[in-house]
Amino acid sequence: MLPSPRWPCRAREEAVGPNATLWLMVAKPDRVESFMEPTFPPHAVVLLKRALARVYWYKGDLRTFLRSAGVGRELLEPYDWTTAYKSTIASGVVDSLIGRGDQGVGPLRHLTKALLDLPNLDHLRQLNGGTHLVEEARSAIEALRAAVTGQEPARGGAPNRQATRRAPAGNADLPRLRADFARLATNPDHSERGIQFERFLTDLFTVHDLQSRGSFRNMGEQIDGAFVLDNNDFLLEAKWEKDPTGAADLDAFSRKVERKLENTLGLFVSLNGFAEPGLKAFSSGKLLVILMDGEDLAAVLEGLVDFVTLLRRKRSHAAQTGDPFFRARDLTSG
Repeated sequence: MLPSPRWPCRAREEAVGPNATLWLMVAKPDRVESFMEPTFPPHAVVLLKRALARVYWYKGDLRTFLRSAGVGRELLEPYDWTTAYKSTIASGVVDSLIGRGDQGVGPLRHLTKALLDLPNLDHLRQLNGGTHLVEEARSAIEALRAAVTGQEPARGGAPNRQATRRAPAGNADLPRLRADFARLATNPDHSERGIQFERFLTDLFTVHDLQSRGSFRNMGEQIDGAFVLDNNDFLLEAKWEKDPTGAADLDAFSRKVERKLENTLGLFVSLNGFAEPGLKAFSSGKLLVILMDGEDLAAVLEGLVDFVTLLRRKRSHAAQTGDPFFRARDLTSG
């Protein structure tokens, strides 16, 4: 007996193998009458959007994929493909197809089948941080596969049912990121929370279309992560500790950055901020690091400021003033 499908389905299940529900959806659309009804589970919609945003890094490749899956040009033209995030495009396209009712069923079936039929993810593996990108894409695809076959999602791929409301800003992943961060905040194991915080920040980079990689060791030193912004390589230092970060930690990270190739910069994220004496001392030397605190992160997660815009403003502010700590509240206040 096949497991029950994740959405209401009046079609009789047939024993045609492990992908019976998907087969019905793709090969016999008339048998799945309620696929586009209002009761379609929100988590399945979220999984489709997430997978679309993960399987291609370059937006041109994503656009080609969408067109080949039957998405009309009229649904793609409203977006600025230079500045819009992939998650925003994927979310908007899926929402538009759902809004078309029966006429959107075909493209949605083709999108789902095309994602599940991808032979490999080698196009991601060759990129900077490719291993992380492949893992993210594979996890998203397998979670979608579990939903459409009626199977339990693999561990780590469970749908986030809290991520169904629209993000207040331009990135459709913000509700999920807020929920992820809320779970981090309740973790009583501070050591484990610190590791999870590093992974959370790597995810934050990824959903904002920044090539990134997770923590790694390099010649005996620990690097919490890395990402690329406007052809500048950034190293990441992440701290979630009880007390504000002092000058010693700032200087240690700055020396890590200084030992790297010229034009390498650093982002130091300290959730509980920076001690004022240490901040003053740090600002008096050569600046290679920009700073971010919990208030900045909250502004990003609430959609008050765009993450990439904030990073660029921090970088330009430091270059022009010698101050490494431009705050998100100064951006929102104009």
